Amino acid sequence: MRRTWESLLWVIAVSLMGSMIGCGSDEATPSGDDGGQAKSSKQAPAEVPETADAAVMAVVQGLQEDNPRALWDFLPASYQADVNGLVGEFAAGMDAEVWNGGFDLLTKLVAILKDKREFILSSEQLAQAPVDSAELSQNWDTLLGLITTLVESDLSDLDQLKSFDGGDYLAQTGGALMTQLAAASKLVPDDPYQTGSKDKLSNVVAKVVKTQGDAATLELTDPDGKVTNVEFVRVEDKWIPATMKAQWSIEIDRMRNGLKQLPQMMTSVKPQVMKSLKMVDGILVQIGAAENQEQFSQAVAAGMLPILMAAGPLMGGGNATEDAISSSDDSGSVLPGVTVIVKQKLDDAAVDALIGELAKITDDADNALAIPQDRDGDATSIGVAPVADLDGFVKRIKFAKVISVDKSSSSVTIELTK
Repeated sequence: MRRTWESLLWVIAVSLMGSMIGCGSDEATPSGDDGGQAKSSKQAPAEVPETADAAVMAVVQGLQEDNPRALWDFLPASYQADVNGLVGEFAAGMDAEVWNGGFDLLTKLVAILKDKREFILSSEQLAQAPVDSAELSQNWDTLLGLITTLVESDLSDLDQLKSFDGGDYLAQTGGALMTQLAAASKLVPDDPYQTGSKDKLSNVVAKVVKTQGDAATLELTDPDGKVTNVEFVRVEDKWIPATMKAQWSIEIDRMRNGLKQLPQMMTSVKPQVMKSLKMVDGILVQIGAAENQEQFSQAVAAGMLPILMAAGPLMGGGNATEDAISSSDDSGSVLPGVTVIVKQKLDDAAVDALIGELAKITDDADNALAIPQDRDGDATSIGVAPVADLDGFVKRIKFAKVISVDKSSSSVTIELTK
């Protein structure tokens, strides 16, 4: 079923709540005396459109200009208060240790993106991804800024979210994120943000069919050219779809009831979530410690293994999630993986054959994962998991000659026999 303008505008408004819970302000609220240099976070709302068609076109124009504040200004004041209240309730019910742990990981990720840029751009994993590496390099700072904007925002502080203001958020961080998203979209074929969203907004037309008091009928042409008549009503001097008015309180109550369950839900899932955070933290620590391209590629590949296993077995049945998460030791190091190095460059067919052999001799052949790490002029390396017992794994290598075993790096060098 094609989406009507009526439901489209409703979805836009309701989705503000979810996006605001997932994003924060562009600038953290300054602490202490800044000598008057801090930029004020408060911005005045736009003029209230007098007609329903002008209200719609103000939103369209705002999105075209990367100004999502226009979405906020579309809402009546009491609706804005409802959204702010929901974000505050989320902040009050969210577990601080889990929230802070997630942002600690994002901070480590930002540091890796800053410090290991050349390693990332030169990695075989990136070469195998459907990304234009030259374009990625050119827009690196923009992509880094996209993540940094979130990490350094009010979002990282639950106390600040308790006094959240959606208008300020959309005017500052929302606009910055839209600009950065536009730059990131250029890295993807066909630039979907521009062609799939902004260009199509130019097709939007709103015409008043009739107006009677606080009710109006609009003829709306959507981005795909579909023409629909939509009933609008005026609420607190704002023109909104009639269905939005009818459904708003129902949706707000539903979301508020869901947030009441958040503390209990976090209590039940917190142990598992904290294990997952610890596992990812160990992966990022190892990647961040890499001092050369080879170490970086090995650390990335080794980290991919438990993450993929935690997502579910790819080569058979069983529950690999708990095994992957519980394989972290007290120091946060990620287990149980091993790197197999062949002192020759293998073609794709040979790599596939070797992966098949290695999968058979892991600790769990049904849930085994083997991922190529690096191929240079004279060597090929493959990350393999799960392998908790390195000595036992080496003894099971019957298809090749073992040249050396390095327990400190959990690596095995082999020579393939013909």
